[in-house]
Amino acid sequence: TTPQDGYSGAGLTRNQLDFHIFTALLNEIAKERNVAALPGEIAARRAALLQSVGGQEQLSLALVNAGIASIDFDQYLSLLVLQEKLQPIIAPGATDNSQVLQTLRKLLAETAVKMKLTVNPRYGKWNIETNQVEEIDPTGGALPKAQN
Repeated sequence: TTPQDGYSGAGLTRNQLDFHIFTALLNEIAKERNVAALPGEIAARRAALLQSVGGQEQLSLALVNAGIASIDFDQYLSLLVLQEKLQPIIAPGATDNSQVLQTLRKLLAETAVKMKLTVNPRYGKWNIETNQVEEIDPTGGALPKAQN
Protein backbone atom coordinates (compact mmCIF):
# COMPACT_ATOMS: atom_id res chain seq x y z
CA THR A 1 0.00 0.00 0.00
CA THR A 2 1.28 3.45 -0.89
CA PRO A 3 0.11 6.76 0.55
CA GLN A 4 -2.26 8.93 -1.46
CA ASP A 5 -0.28 12.14 -1.02
CA GLY A 6 2.44 10.67 1.15
CA TYR A 7 6.16 10.41 1.25
CA SER A 8 8.55 8.43 -0.88
CA GLY A 9 12.30 8.16 -1.27
CA ALA A 10 14.36 10.69 0.67
CA GLY A 11 11.20 12.43 1.91
CA LEU A 12 10.01 9.20 3.49
CA THR A 13 13.40 8.68 5.14
CA ARG A 14 13.36 12.23 6.55
CA ASN A 15 9.77 11.78 7.75
CA GLN A 16 10.72 8.60 9.61
CA LEU A 17 13.82 10.28 11.03
CA ASP A 18 11.70 13.24 12.18
CA PHE A 19 9.38 10.80 13.95
CA HIS A 20 12.20 9.02 15.76
CA ILE A 21 13.91 12.27 16.76
CA PHE A 22 10.60 13.69 18.00
CA THR A 23 10.12 10.45 19.96
CA ALA A 24 13.52 10.78 21.65
CA LEU A 25 13.00 14.47 22.45
CA LEU A 26 9.46 14.07 23.79
CA ASN A 27 10.47 11.04 25.86
CA GLU A 28 13.26 13.13 27.41
CA ILE A 29 10.87 16.01 28.13
CA ALA A 30 8.44 13.57 29.76
CA LYS A 31 11.19 11.83 31.73
CA GLU A 32 12.39 15.16 33.15
CA ARG A 33 8.84 15.78 34.40
CA ASN A 34 8.26 12.23 35.70
CA VAL A 35 5.55 11.58 33.11
CA ALA A 36 5.11 8.17 31.49
CA ALA A 37 2.71 6.49 29.10
CA LEU A 38 1.44 3.38 30.85
CA PRO A 39 0.65 0.17 28.92
CA GLY A 40 -3.04 0.41 29.84
CA GLU A 41 -3.23 3.98 28.55
CA ILE A 42 -1.60 2.95 25.27
CA ALA A 43 -3.99 -0.02 24.91
CA ALA A 44 -6.99 2.23 25.55
CA ARG A 45 -5.75 4.73 22.95
CA ARG A 46 -5.25 1.86 20.46
CA ALA A 47 -8.80 0.59 21.01
CA ALA A 48 -10.27 4.08 20.63
CA LEU A 49 -8.30 4.73 17.46
CA LEU A 50 -9.23 1.37 15.96
CA GLN A 51 -12.88 2.12 16.58
CA SER A 52 -12.67 5.66 15.20
CA VAL A 53 -11.06 4.59 11.90
CA GLY A 54 -13.32 1.58 11.40
CA GLY A 55 -11.12 -1.42 12.21
CA GLN A 56 -7.70 -2.89 11.55
CA GLU A 57 -7.87 -2.72 7.74
CA GLN A 58 -8.75 0.98 7.80
CA LEU A 59 -6.09 1.57 10.43
CA SER A 60 -3.41 0.19 8.13
CA LEU A 61 -4.48 2.59 5.39
CA ALA A 62 -4.61 5.51 7.84
CA LEU A 63 -1.08 4.74 9.04
CA VAL A 64 0.25 4.64 5.48
CA ASN A 65 -1.46 7.94 4.66
CA ALA A 66 -0.03 9.51 7.83
CA GLY A 67 3.49 8.26 7.03
CA ILE A 68 3.64 6.12 10.19
CA ALA A 69 5.27 2.71 9.89
CA SER A 70 3.13 -0.03 11.43
CA ILE A 71 6.09 -1.05 13.56
CA ASP A 72 6.04 2.46 15.08
CA PHE A 73 2.31 2.45 15.89
CA ASP A 74 2.66 1.68 19.60
CA GLN A 75 5.33 4.37 19.88
CA TYR A 76 2.98 6.80 18.12
CA LEU A 77 0.23 5.94 20.62
CA SER A 78 2.70 6.45 23.47
CA LEU A 79 3.53 9.90 22.10
CA LEU A 80 -0.15 10.83 21.97
CA VAL A 81 -0.56 9.79 25.62
CA LEU A 82 2.59 11.68 26.66
CA GLN A 83 1.50 14.84 24.86
CA GLU A 84 -1.89 14.68 26.53
CA LYS A 85 -0.36 14.15 29.99
CA LEU A 86 2.29 16.85 29.47
CA GLN A 87 -0.17 19.50 28.31
CA PRO A 88 -1.31 20.68 31.77
CA ILE A 89 2.29 20.54 33.03
CA ILE A 90 4.04 22.46 30.23
CA ALA A 91 1.24 24.91 29.46
CA PRO A 92 -0.95 25.06 32.58
CA GLY A 93 -2.85 28.21 31.62
CA ALA A 94 -3.23 27.41 27.91
CA THR A 95 -6.64 28.29 26.52
CA ASP A 96 -6.06 26.88 23.05
CA ASN A 97 -3.95 24.27 21.29
CA SER A 98 -1.67 26.83 19.62
CA GLN A 99 -0.33 27.90 23.03
CA VAL A 100 0.46 24.28 23.89
CA LEU A 101 2.16 23.73 20.52
CA GLN A 102 4.24 26.88 20.92
CA THR A 103 5.44 25.75 24.35
CA LEU A 104 6.11 22.23 23.08
CA ARG A 105 8.14 23.54 20.12
CA LYS A 106 10.25 25.60 22.51
CA LEU A 107 10.84 22.62 24.80
CA LEU A 108 11.73 20.40 21.83
CA ALA A 109 14.30 22.94 20.63
CA GLU A 110 15.78 23.34 24.12
CA THR A 111 15.96 19.57 24.58
CA ALA A 112 17.62 19.11 21.18
CA VAL A 113 20.31 21.61 22.19
CA LYS A 114 20.74 20.01 25.60
CA MET A 115 21.04 16.53 24.02
CA LYS A 116 23.46 17.93 21.40
CA LEU A 117 21.31 16.52 18.60
CA THR A 118 23.07 16.02 15.28
CA VAL A 119 21.94 14.29 12.11
CA ASN A 120 24.12 12.43 9.65
CA PRO A 121 24.46 14.89 6.72
CA ARG A 122 23.37 12.25 4.21
CA TYR A 123 19.88 12.54 5.75
CA GLY A 124 19.88 16.31 6.12
CA LYS A 125 20.29 18.83 8.91
CA TRP A 126 18.21 19.36 12.03
CA ASN A 127 16.44 22.72 11.97
CA ILE A 128 16.08 23.93 15.55
CA GLU A 129 13.27 26.35 14.61
CA THR A 130 11.04 23.88 12.77
CA ASN A 131 12.08 20.78 14.76
CA GLN A 132 12.47 18.88 11.50
CA VAL A 133 15.21 17.38 9.39
CA GLU A 134 15.78 19.53 6.31
CA GLU A 135 17.27 18.28 3.09
CA ILE A 136 20.81 19.45 2.36
CA ASP A 137 23.29 18.76 -0.39
CA PRO A 138 25.75 16.34 1.26
CA THR A 139 28.25 16.98 -1.56
CA GLY A 140 28.37 20.71 -0.87
CA GLY A 141 27.45 21.38 -4.51
CA ALA A 142 30.16 19.14 -5.94
CA LEU A 143 27.61 17.18 -7.99
CA PRO A 144 24.84 18.57 -10.19
CA LYS A 145 21.28 18.21 -8.87
CA ALA A 146 19.30 15.27 -10.21
CA GLN A 147 16.71 16.14 -12.82
CA ASN A 148 13.20 14.73 -12.27
